[in-house]
Amino acid sequence: FLAPAPPPPPLATELADAVSLGAFAIIGTQTAVKTVAIHPLPAIILGSMATATFGGVVRDVLAGRPPRIMHSHQEIYAGAAVATGAAYAAAGLAGAGFWARLAG
Repeated sequence: FLAPAPPPPPLATELADAVSLGAFAIIGTQTAVKTVAIHPLPAIILGSMATATFGGVVRDVLAGRPPRIMHSHQEIYAGAAVATGAAYAAAGLAGAGFWARLAG
């Protein structure tokens, strides 16, 4: 809370973070749509956002840093995760194949 902000992570760490955010969001979306017996929209929102956000928290804890999502006003984890999950699901509903959905 009152501690100084840590220095920004290097570019390689940011790139790995972005890739893992997308991966966690897609995995959460796939799991939610396949296993939850509710409308796909809340499943996508909850599945993608929860898995991606929790994955970021786990990463920070294992790295010995305070979780960035809880200590920064600049993070867009939840919004980016939901957008990724929604794009993946929309491409799937449009009939796109697995690799086309990943590129979408």
